[in-house]
Amino acid sequence: MDLEYGVQTLQVMYGKDVKDIRTHSIHAALKALKENGYMTYEIHDRLAEAYRFLRELINGLRMLRGSAIDLFLPETDTSEFEHLARRMGYRIGGAITPAQQLYIDLETHMAGVRVFAEKYFGLDSLPGTDTGTIADVILSDSLPPEIRDRILSDSGIKDTARAYTNLQGLAGLGGSRREAFGRLAVMAWDIIKRSPDPDMALNNWERYIRSLASPEFHYNVLLSHPMHLEILLAIFSNSQFLSDTLIRYPGFFDWLINPELLNSTRRREDLENELRKAADSCRGKRDWLNKLRRFRRREILRIGTRDIYMGISTRIIMHELSILAEACTQAVFEQSVKDNFKECSAETLSPHEYFSIIAFGKLGGNELNYSSDIDLIGIFQPDGARSNKRKEIAGRILEDVRSGLSSHTEEGYAYRVDLRLRPFGSSGEIVQSMPSIIEYYSHSALFWEIQAAIKMRPIAGNLRLGYDFLENIKSFILKPWERNVVSAEIEKMRKKAIKNISHGLSSGIDVKSGLGGIRDVEFMVQGLQLLYSSEKGLQIQGNTMLALESMIEADIIPYESAKIIKQDYIFLRRIEHYLQILEDRQTHTLPVNKDEINTLAKRMLGADADGEELLDRLDKCLKRVRAAYENYLIGKISG
Repeated sequence: MDLEYGVQTLQVMYGKDVKDIRTHSIHAALKALKENGYMTYEIHDRLAEAYRFLRELINGLRMLRGSAIDLFLPETDTSEFEHLARRMGYRIGGAITPAQQLYIDLETHMAGVRVFAEKYFGLDSLPGTDTGTIADVILSDSLPPEIRDRILSDSGIKDTARAYTNLQGLAGLGGSRREAFGRLAVMAWDIIKRSPDPDMALNNWERYIRSLASPEFHYNVLLSHPMHLEILLAIFSNSQFLSDTLIRYPGFFDWLINPELLNSTRRREDLENELRKAADSCRGKRDWLNKLRRFRRREILRIGTRDIYMGISTRIIMHELSILAEACTQAVFEQSVKDNFKECSAETLSPHEYFSIIAFGKLGGNELNYSSDIDLIGIFQPDGARSNKRKEIAGRILEDVRSGLSSHTEEGYAYRVDLRLRPFGSSGEIVQSMPSIIEYYSHSALFWEIQAAIKMRPIAGNLRLGYDFLENIKSFILKPWERNVVSAEIEKMRKKAIKNISHGLSSGIDVKSGLGGIRDVEFMVQGLQLLYSSEKGLQIQGNTMLALESMIEADIIPYESAKIIKQDYIFLRRIEHYLQILEDRQTHTLPVNKDEINTLAKRMLGADADGEELLDRLDKCLKRVRAAYENYLIGKISG
């Protein structure tokens, strides 16, 4: 045994000068070497514990095998290894199995002995240059760079120098913190090396540790809760935005791992009530806006973790992102009403009664992205002589809502808000009276505006008023449409979008607006709704997935074809989500760098996937979507 031989060698070297070192007891020899300055306290404690562990391991193997000679360890993933762990006294009951506990102790104690041998007798004393694990990298102060780099690169690390700096920062200067991290790292490394981006995971973990008051306490908690470790490293490896959120607000992690929050979809009313309490406790408008932004970041952290760690369906994730945006919009609306309604007389109705905020696009369809803009319009119910005052207050509130959501504060912004989809665009009134906007849609709305109206949905203020408006314009959407008009208008918009992509700077695949992308599905679905709403009584659905399901019921698209379209749509939306959650950036274009494509593939498809597999699946998906678009929309309408 390296430990015994090493201690005996030190006894021979120093025993002639110190009588206490000349002893048959390993523990006594270790103590004498420590007390006489021939061994550091850290090395002494590490070796004493390792010796105890290894003797128990040998005894456990002898009892397991019934032999004093066969001391080869079983494979760690076998039932024999689990049985050995229980023989040694490791107990079932905690979050870590007996086999996992034994494996962690085995790796750290063996590394501790190797560090001792290397320090006192040199690298040549070890059995081979391929010896060593992550525990050696952490526990050794003198591991040769070529061995250290080999251990790290074999685990998928690309920048070994930075990774080693990260590990040093995580381990600290030594003592009990380094010992605790050494044990945790044995368990963590199996997760890190199978993560989509080990370098990113390690770098973000070290940055997070710097924000904690007690890293050692954090390590010990994670050792006893391996699922928490998996969640943390999944975040650090998949999303820089979510990682930055945790680093900035480390207390969010304790909130995040609450099973009730992580395992279920939060209701909009619960989000709104929490925001109302936050608003009531604010010291002013700036404080409120900052709290709103922190609230959104915390909720995006929760939703994103459910997405990347728990694998919650993309359909649910889109819904959760949508109700979060709705709750934030409603909360800002309510605060604006408090600020702007004070000057009105008691005879004037509250804006809660006569004003409604309506969403278009992804939010209107209840299928928001991580980094979507939110498209809004405002409508109010006029009331004779009070109409101008209502219009003034409603306009002020809508401007407040836009500013409250999109202005930058110390905490960034909540949502980018676009009000340009209102009648006459930027040149039109910022809020519209109910009669005037109904008149606009009945006589003046362009085709694209009618198409966009399919996804309208009231989200704040007087929702009933908003739904009354939608009911009033339904006849203009559901009117019989000429097939060639729908075909020509939608094709014109698609060709323009594809042309704009070709003029852009990026050469990557655009999964939103490119051929066979998300827009092909959405425009196909919207075009078919316009075509068949009158002919077959098809109910208008702003949500793409629900609309596809209604087309199955109306026998417009066969079940199997619609099923494939839905799967392809969700696949494209997942890619879009993973692109956006990385840095909270509104992007729809795949990277062109091979390493980045490989990393995206691992995030999307699992640790064993590569970029070629992802690109192959995407190519087939885009071709299927384009074929469906041409078959069910262009062919069916123009044919």
